[in-house]
Amino acid sequence: RDTFYIYEIKNDTAFVEIPITQSVYADSLYRAYVSGYKPCLDSLILYPTKEIITNTVYVPKIEYKRHRWGVGIQVGYGTDFGRFSPYIGVGVQYNLWSW
Repeated sequence: RDTFYIYEIKNDTAFVEIPITQSVYADSLYRAYVSGYKPCLDSLILYPTKEIITNTVYVPKIEYKRHRWGVGIQVGYGTDFGRFSPYIGVGVQYNLWSW
C-alpha cells in the first residue's frame, strides 16, 4: 500500500527595514565616503598640503687649464757655478707637480 503525504505551504511575507546609510565627510585636507548597513569607509581622497616645486639649473662645467710655466717664490739649494749654497728668491719655474 502506498502512502501519500500532502503538505500545505503558505507564503508569508515580512517587511524588514534595513538602515543603510551613506555619508560624505569632507575637509580642506580630505574627503571620505562611508556607507552600508554597518557603515565602513568606501573611499578616501587626501589633498596634499605642500606643493613641491623642482627647479633644475644647468651649470656649465668649467675646465681649468693647468699652467706648467709660471713665476713664483722659490726656496732651494743651488750653485752659482763655483760653490753650493741655500737659495731664496723669485724666479721663472716649470711645474712638474700641482696640488
